[in-house]
Amino acid sequence: VSKKFTIGSSTSSENNSNANNNSDASVAEKITISNKLGNVTSWTDKVTLKVDASTNKNGTLEYSFDGGKTFNADNSKTFTSNQTVKIVVRNRLTGNTTSLTEKIEYIDNTKPSCSNISGASTQWSNIDRTISVSCNDSGSGCKESEISKTFNKTTKTSIITIYDKVGNKNDCSVNVYVDKTAPTITYETFTNKFNNIYKFQLFVTDNESGINLEEVKYKQKILKNGIDNVWHKKFDSSKEISASSGINYSYRFTKETSVYKYFTISISDNVGNVNEMQIAIEN
Repeated sequence: VSKKFTIGSSTSSENNSNANNNSDASVAEKITISNKLGNVTSWTDKVTLKVDASTNKNGTLEYSFDGGKTFNADNSKTFTSNQTVKIVVRNRLTGNTTSLTEKIEYIDNTKPSCSNISGASTQWSNIDRTISVSCNDSGSGCKESEISKTFNKTTKTSIITIYDKVGNKNDCSVNVYVDKTAPTITYETFTNKFNNIYKFQLFVTDNESGINLEEVKYKQKILKNGIDNVWHKKFDSSKEISASSGINYSYRFTKETSVYKYFTISISDNVGNVNEMQIAIEN
């Protein structure tokens, strides 16, 4: 006895093909870069390149901005130096790629240079000093070709800042040497316990131009309301005190008071700043 069977055709192969590819298998994959953004034709400090791409096949696109050495899902990258960039777009599933090249030419992240400093000095003065610095920049160019600053306070050294057109800056060091500060005066009185002689000691200091030793002087009088219109420059002793803690010019002067009880002290530095002090000696 024989039996007859009918076997139906399978469609599993066709279904698998449709699951993996949404277009005809005979059509080659085409990865299209539809847009490229970010490159510039004017100066800036950075450039962000971005590409928009699509494929006619299934799969996820990934992007490389180093010529295909590395890929990631981000379709943009920021650059801070001028270079030629090879952008590669790849279908992760199929491995197919397309690419384009972008040349970045207008990035400037180099600070400008300081040149032609005028008006600076290492000689102390009590007159306002105006100092100018010229700016040079081979990239975007200087925001201003010259920057000037006037110093009217006690200043030894300072900086003048220059900028290029994209914001890079350089701090230019300048010698100012403006001295508007008068010397400081302190004093102390004491008595020689053996002969009962009264004395006072002056301590004078100037950290900038220094003490003018020819202009350390005093007037003296016996009575508080007396006349003291004669300047004297002779002290019993004087001594330079060793520099310490940043003090460059410090001196000590000693004077016996004798019958005089009231003194006017005047100290000048080397650029003419003057300080005066009154001393009353109490027995």
